[in-house]
Amino acid sequence: MKHHFKSIKKGFTLAEVLITLGVIGVVAALTLPSLVAKYQKKTYVTGLKRAYSLLLQDMDYIKYYYNISNLDEIDWGASTASIDNKSFSTPAERDMYIIYKGFHGAKYLEPSAPECTYDVYYSFLNRTSPINNYNLCVNGGFFTPDGMLYGYRDNYIYVDVNGMDKGPNAQGRDIFPFLIDKSKVIVYGRQGWDMNKGYCMTDPSKPQALWGSYCTARVLAEGDMKY
Repeated sequence: MKHHFKSIKKGFTLAEVLITLGVIGVVAALTLPSLVAKYQKKTYVTGLKRAYSLLLQDMDYIKYYYNISNLDEIDWGASTASIDNKSFSTPAERDMYIIYKGFHGAKYLEPSAPECTYDVYYSFLNRTSPINNYNLCVNGGFFTPDGMLYGYRDNYIYVDVNGMDKGPNAQGRDIFPFLIDKSKVIVYGRQGWDMNKGYCMTDPSKPQALWGSYCTARVLAEGDMKY
């Protein structure tokens, strides 16, 4: 006598599916923010490295174009003489225009141009004490084709590595300052940057830890954003 048995296929119940989806959702909620933050930091570091490299190339271009070995030879920081029939109110405006000319495809911004004004700007890493209506191009600036903003203010070249629209618009996160010496680009904080003083979160217990301006040196020195 032959017995025929039907195979029984058992699937997941609705409750089991919902529980599984719930677990996946919890895991994603726990891990996704850290993954996003890690990715954002990587883009900031990559942008800073590129900005520094472009500034170094620009310095070489300026020396080649004017056939000089030192910026003193074109009265850097001391002259308001016109260039390209363009007049300047201060030496800083003229210097920024010279820097701009070395960036192919860049869009020049006049001093204190409205499009260079941040609705909210942060000087500290924890983004406290926001500054409203802050203009980063008091002495002029420019946008590069890849969206970076270079602005000259208070004797510093500030670079917003991901542009004004993306945020967080905070020094030490996506905005980094540089100094232009008579012969070279100085990474802000490198000369006198002391980890023992706690700059850029090297010692969070010290009041200087949240000063974002010193992070230019730390990020380029370590090749990462370890804070």
